[in-house]
Formats: sequence, structure tokens, C-alpha cells
Amino acid sequence: MVGCFIGVAATLMAQMLPANVRCTTVSFSYNVGFGVLGGLTPLAALAFMRLEGNALAPAFLLVVAAFVSILVILFMPETSGAALPTTSASRLTDWICSCERHARHSEMNKLILI
Repeated sequence: MVGCFIGVAATLMAQMLPANVRCTTVSFSYNVGFGVLGGLTPLAALAFMRLEGNALAPAFLLVVAAFVSILVILFMPETSGAALPTTSASRLTDWICSCERHARHSEMNKLILI
């Protein structure tokens, strides 16, 4: 079951993002998503169990997650055979690029001052 997700996730994320911000955006979104959702899921499951008084209440979390995943997959554009994006496509990616350029520029200034 995990292999079905892991096998496709990296390719899907790489196809959705431009090359100049692909590594930063994929690593940030993947880790924050897993950190927040993975960290809060046990708390939410316990809260549902206490609220409902039913030991099977966490199963409803899985049903909702599966439903959201199916909706996302249905509305995702087909990208097989298309070239990977090479330029930024949104303001967010432009902002990330400018932050990366600023960080590189700051590092170069530190090296020049030393």
C-alpha cells in the first residue's frame, strides 16, 4: 500500500514544479505536510474517539483522507508526454526563487568580506 504512494509521489511532484525551485518546493511541502498531518493525526484520532465514544472513530479520518485524495487525483491534469516545466509559473515560486537568489548573494558577500 505504501509503495503505491511512494512510487508515484516523487514523479508527480517533479512534474508539477519548475526546475529552478523543484528541490526546495518539493522538500519543503513534503516535510511540512508530513510533519503537520503526521503530528496531528494521533491527536485528532484520540479526540474523535473520546467525542464519539467509539473505538472505530479514527477510521473516519482515513475515509475522509481517501475521499480528499480521490478528488485531488480526479482534478489533476494529465502530464505524461509533456515536457517538465522549466520556468516559474506562479508568484509563490517567483518569491521562493528570489529568496534563494538573495541567500546566494548574501553568501557571496560574506565570502568577499572574509
